[in-house]
Amino acid sequence: QSLAVDFPKTGVAPKIPKEANELVRRHGRPHFMEKTDMLSYLSRQSLGLLYDVVSTVACTVAFARTDREFSADGLMYVKGRETFDDEASQLYNAYEREVQSLMLRFGLQCEAEMVMG
Repeated sequence: QSLAVDFPKTGVAPKIPKEANELVRRHGRPHFMEKTDMLSYLSRQSLGLLYDVVSTVACTVAFARTDREFSADGLMYVKGRETFDDEASQLYNAYEREVQSLMLRFGLQCEAEMVMG
């Protein structure tokens, strides 16, 4: 493992056992590596469990910190915008309802998971 860690610095590539390559080919990589173009498996080892906990906490914190009241920078206000405030508020509320519905339907923890996949 130390050779693999030092590879970028030394340029000396470690020898990977054939058995390890075969296991990766058959089972894929652990899910926490986020290799979407490869087969993956749900890792129940320490790193996989930590990844799952941190992902859940990160989404929870992001959701908790989200200000559900929309506020714009005063410099962005356009004269006469008040005419559209009610409609904008209604559209935003409809958007929020749809997002919440999708999160419940697919068991997502936060809005970011819909975008990131």
